Amino acid sequence: MLSHKQLLIFAAIAKHGSITKASESLSLTQPALSTALSSLETQLGVKLFDRIDRKIVLNHHGQQLYPKAMALLEATDKIEHFFKYTQALIGSLHIAASNTIGNYILPTLMSSFKQQHPEVELSLNIGNSEQVIESVISHQADLGFIESASLSNQTNCFAFAKDKLKLFVHKDHPLAKEKTVDIKTLKKHPFILREKGSGSRTLIEQTMLPLFDYQLNLFLELGSSEAIILAVLNSNAIGCVSISALHNQSNIHILECPEMKLERDLLIVQNKRAHISELTEEWLDWVTNK
Repeated sequence: MLSHKQLLIFAAIAKHGSITKASESLSLTQPALSTALSSLETQLGVKLFDRIDRKIVLNHHGQQLYPKAMALLEATDKIEHFFKYTQALIGSLHIAASNTIGNYILPTLMSSFKQQHPEVELSLNIGNSEQVIESVISHQADLGFIESASLSNQTNCFAFAKDKLKLFVHKDHPLAKEKTVDIKTLKKHPFILREKGSGSRTLIEQTMLPLFDYQLNLFLELGSSEAIILAVLNSNAIGCVSISALHNQSNIHILECPEMKLERDLLIVQNKRAHISELTEEWLDWVTNK
């Protein structure tokens, strides 16, 4: 039975007119090519090449075989391409994410990924950053998405996007008339913040507290961005959430404070000991390139 390798070698020799050049193009030794060609000619019972002026050229039998061999090689390439690039991904992927990423970033990415790979089962659990890290460590989640770096030596973290936190008030708040506010002014007002253990709270404590002499007037501590927005709309307190949570909020005013920048990396967290499947790799590529 003719082999794919024999036809590939035959086609390379026909193309280059030289066993030496054909061997270089295929990264095979010349003896290997000569053996394969001899075996092919023995199986077919005919010679396929003639030697003319130090060149090897197709004879009548070789010219008859060449288009048929090329058609078979092309068909083989199409089959390999199909199964390499278009075979449907299958399996399930359990994702854990902190509040901001889980509510405002991942749903769109998950929907588009699902449309591309309909056989894949995706699930998402939302908690604060500490809870997400714990779910990755305990193998309850294949991947985690968090807003503050994991300090666990059982995980690896890498950034996939940037995010900004913004201070805001309701549109009738006295500060809503100001183009910018300074730290001295902000100190006079109460704040509504996320709970301890969340990525947002960690960033606020690292960035704002030193500027406020570690004396922040905490009015409320709430477990989600939606709850903070609703509380701000019904109080004179200042809220602080990701800018992604403030889109389409017509009743709020974002405060600009040139003295303070609340910026962070959004991170993917992986268990160091977990197997990285083809599905996981495809999902990571999807997320990091969108």
